Amino acid sequence: MGFRLFRRVKILPGVTVNMSRSGPSLSLGPRGYKKTISKRGLRTTVGLPGTGIYYTDLESWKKVQGSQTGNPASPSTSPHPASTAAPGIACPHCGQTTGTSWLFCPHCGTRLP
Repeated sequence: MGFRLFRRVKILPGVTVNMSRSGPSLSLGPRGYKKTISKRGLRTTVGLPGTGIYYTDLESWKKVQGSQTGNPASPSTSPHPASTAAPGIACPHCGQTTGTSWLFCPHCGTRLP
């Protein structure tokens, strides 16, 4: 298990700046519903405060920009299934390296072929 570095600073009620090893982010919203803006994209988190039950969804900046221009980002198709992919194969959507048995790209969230 590795060490984690994380610091949260409250700016105003419902507004926090989060600092971690991967970079800063800004969270907006009350307990139970947050929008977080970071270099990875726009994350929406909805939960039941005090229960530990929550749902989170990440929209990468590529997808956000594609939907604003009217051209939604869509992954290219490949005839090769992810289970037969060689180690170090690139994601067809973002070009980042993925594993052999991964169903989704860890960088952009695109379902791998």
